[in-house]
Amino acid sequence: MENESREHIQAVLKHYQDCQLNGIKDIDRQMEIYSEESQFILFPVAGVVGISDPRIINGKHAIYQLFEQYNSLARTFDSVNILNKHQMIDPEALKGSFVMEITMTQAGNSHNYFNYLQMQLNRDMQVITSFNWQADVTGSHVLQFL
Repeated sequence: MENESREHIQAVLKHYQDCQLNGIKDIDRQMEIYSEESQFILFPVAGVVGISDPRIINGKHAIYQLFEQYNSLARTFDSVNILNKHQMIDPEALKGSFVMEITMTQAGNSHNYFNYLQMQLNRDMQVITSFNWQADVTGSHVLQFL
């Protein structure tokens, strides 16, 4: 049972990642892993989502709108590259997480962001809570340790 849960959680994380390969979210596909009552708890930096205040987004529809805001911002950049790292899975707690290294480039200037996403799943393997921590690490050496 634990191995099966691990595989299911890994599949959910991979689904999320695969829906954002070029930095732009395939929102309809990405929303397939969320339950109607999902919460998305966000600790952002303005450069990644355009807003810097922590927020709790309630419900699938509101999360969809959040992802649309992200896409609108991401499309203003010449390129957005995402490197997924450090996947962690806790099959007993039905949690999974990973780190994204995001590089956004505009007019030859690159900005680097650290994004940690943790997902809590229900028994149907749908995301019920996401915790998303972000940091601007432009010019920092912190990413070399990840």
